Amino acid sequence: MGYCRESYEHRLGILTAGLNIFLLSMALVFTVDHVVAFLVVWELMTLASFVLVNVEWERTDNRRAAYLYLTMTQVGTAFLMSALLIMASAAGSFEFAVLSKAELSNTMVGAVFILAFIGLATKAGLFPLHIWLPEAHPAAPSHVSALMSGVMIKSAVYGFSRVVLEFLPGLPAWCGGLVLLVAVVTCIIAALLALMETDVKKMLAYSSIENMGIIFLGLGAGMVFLAHNMSAA
Repeated sequence: MGYCRESYEHRLGILTAGLNIFLLSMALVFTVDHVVAFLVVWELMTLASFVLVNVEWERTDNRRAAYLYLTMTQVGTAFLMSALLIMASAAGSFEFAVLSKAELSNTMVGAVFILAFIGLATKAGLFPLHIWLPEAHPAAPSHVSALMSGVMIKSAVYGFSRVVLEFLPGLPAWCGGLVLLVAVVTCIIAALLALMETDVKKMLAYSSIENMGIIFLGLGAGMVFLAHNMSAA
């Protein structure tokens, strides 16, 4: 509160309200079990964080970063929404518990996976969909940047895990290979950019991108192993 009052005293109400809505929406993302409810709170999380990134709207750099973030995440949401609605239509229900029963052809399974991966990779900041993250972090207040890196982008890991392990079980090996490729490129590029960066908050943003690449390395490897029946058991 001291940091907020000292730095943002004239807009403390907006910052406080936005932060609480942001926290609530992130909690709901991990707890709802309905496609429509998930998309609503996913969008609420995006809009709340957009307001927080743009809290100093009189600065041109902040406005540009905020609207870049909003544009990228809206595009990602459109891809994710398409994937979830296709599965819900095929399953005949919007309940998460029923999505795995969707009867999809092999072609449709691949298409739904690609749609979901693009949508969630945008939120995760994977290359080449990472461009919003180094811009939004310096613009946002420090505690908001920490929440975006520590919690919000990890919601993409949660969503992706549910898609590949629960909603679309038995994905072919090429899906895992694609995730591995994107993750490796993300790790390498983010590490190099972090080493060259002089702005601390941008450096931390690139570090977050690299960490997401490492997480998706594990997910991609797991998908390949499962496709070849190489389970832990």
